[in-house]
Amino acid sequence: MIGLSADQKIPFPNPEFDNESVRYKHRFSAFSTIGSPTPVHYVHYRNVANNALTQPPGSLYAASARHFTQAKSFLEAIPDPEKEVSEP
Repeated sequence: MIGLSADQKIPFPNPEFDNESVRYKHRFSAFSTIGSPTPVHYVHYRNVANNALTQPPGSLYAASARHFTQAKSFLEAIPDPEKEVSEP
């Protein structure tokens, strides 16, 4: 998302009707019941996003591709993905 924003590929709503912190809270509220890893607070997200915007969009796309590839390899390494996981 940050790369697409930096590359001006995503239109943003009228600032009068837009509130990024509300969008962030809505987007990540589904994960609020997960205890680990600890959720990232909006302020920390905003700092990371601001720092990322200093990078060229191409490097942000490359980093995204690496992260998705790594996530795919982690998911494919799960021995039996249909098996329910219980807490220890």
